[in-house]
Amino acid sequence: MNREAESIYGRALPLTVHHTAYVDDYVEIGERVHVHCFASIGTAPFSYTRDDAGRLVKKQRTRAAFIGDDVEIMAHANVDAGLEVPTRVGRGTKIDHYAHVGHDSQVGEDVVVCAQAFIGGFVEIGDRAYIGAQACIKPRVKIGAGAKVGMGAVVIHDVPPGATVAGCPARVIRAAEVTA
Repeated sequence: MNREAESIYGRALPLTVHHTAYVDDYVEIGERVHVHCFASIGTAPFSYTRDDAGRLVKKQRTRAAFIGDDVEIMAHANVDAGLEVPTRVGRGTKIDHYAHVGHDSQVGEDVVVCAQAFIGGFVEIGDRAYIGAQACIKPRVKIGAGAKVGMGAVVIHDVPPGATVAGCPARVIRAAEVTA
């Protein structure tokens, strides 16, 4: 049984980075992290400005990325480096195939990011949130702790903690449960 297969069954393994994955030198990675094939962490973000002549000029990354303990980043997923603050992925978070975490984003602990989800730059995602497959989160949006973003949702406004949103544009379909 290979190391990736063992991790599926919950065994604590040391850091594993597939030989085809890219991890920039300025990235800090925690314990028991698994980075699968063709994933990239700490790459320069897609961010441009215009010079005085109107030509596009690439903004340079100025910050790193931090990956917490027990994180798994699946094949072809991407976590950009930060431009203003380091991009962070919290402990226990799982990022599925082809997902993108934009520059300067802060992803909480035990978050699930499903396949092909797009998380724009400067997004904040609270602990235990769930981001459905192919969801798109506009830059600078906040997703509250325990919130759920439905598959294919286009999130253009903040999502309250514990709420469930779906649709295009995303709307609250279930408010947070209130406990007495």
